[in-house]
Amino acid sequence: YYPCQHGTASMKAVLPALTGKTYENLAIHEGGQASSEFMRVTFGKVPDADRQQVLRNLEEYCGQDTLGMLDILQRLAVITSPQELLQHSRRAGHIVKELKTGMGTANHVSL
Repeated sequence: YYPCQHGTASMKAVLPALTGKTYENLAIHEGGQASSEFMRVTFGKVPDADRQQVLRNLEEYCGQDTLGMLDILQRLAVITSPQELLQHSRRAGHIVKELKTGMGTANHVSL
């Protein structure tokens, strides 16, 4: 886990932690909102223009989820490659050495 995930493995935390991509710029940016908007335009009395806009927003949100999963898989493939693991291991070794000698700070701990 990365510290910026705040202990959660949700897409909304993992995607930005591993790729820098977020949901912030989307009209619909979380699952509860997506569900309620879907229910509202599917079963409620909503003008057709509103319905069409919400459906476009839902497609964009779901597309971000789908592409986000692929982006996460690609990033995990990179960071678990032998070269990257070796690099992380070396960095971790340096961090441990610095912490043991009192030269390191808590900010160095994130790999």
